[in-house]
Amino acid sequence: MDETTALLILGVGGLALAVVLENLARRRRRRRRLAHRAQPPAPAGTAPAETASEPDTPVVAGEEAVLAALTVVLGMAQESPGAIAQLTWVEPLLADGYAIALVLEGESLRLSREIEGLLESGGHEVEPNIAEAARRRRDLDRRVRQLRDRLDAVHDRTRSRTARPPRRD
Repeated sequence: MDETTALLILGVGGLALAVVLENLARRRRRRRRLAHRAQPPAPAGTAPAETASEPDTPVVAGEEAVLAALTVVLGMAQESPGAIAQLTWVEPLLADGYAIALVLEGESLRLSREIEGLLESGGHEVEPNIAEAARRRRDLDRRVRQLRDRLDAVHDRTRSRTARPPRRD
């Protein structure tokens, strides 16, 4: 089997893995929504109870699939460094990944503003809310760092393989 065929097989396998992981994530999100809808409404004047099926931080469509696909691409880069430049689906993957990172960063910024508002309102009764918002923000920031680290690694590998040396005239 020549190198081009091996690269094609790796690329198709990585894409198939990303699709499977996205479908699993979509099903999981749907089950969470259905479980959340099935709960009785909270009595008037009380906060709804948190459930184990309700996510703490927003789940962005495709986040898990993009992370998995980036991991596959990085693995391919270690196996066959020249392969990355030949993969046509890496650029759209990077674009999707950076879009997801921006959504997560926006949510982190929203939580920062929420924390600031809670701090300004003061009082001991807001301390648990501040702690919860800070925990969710740390989780989001961790996810953004993980995603951006992988995106940057793939981006660097695609650029290092496709960049041509300057022409000397």
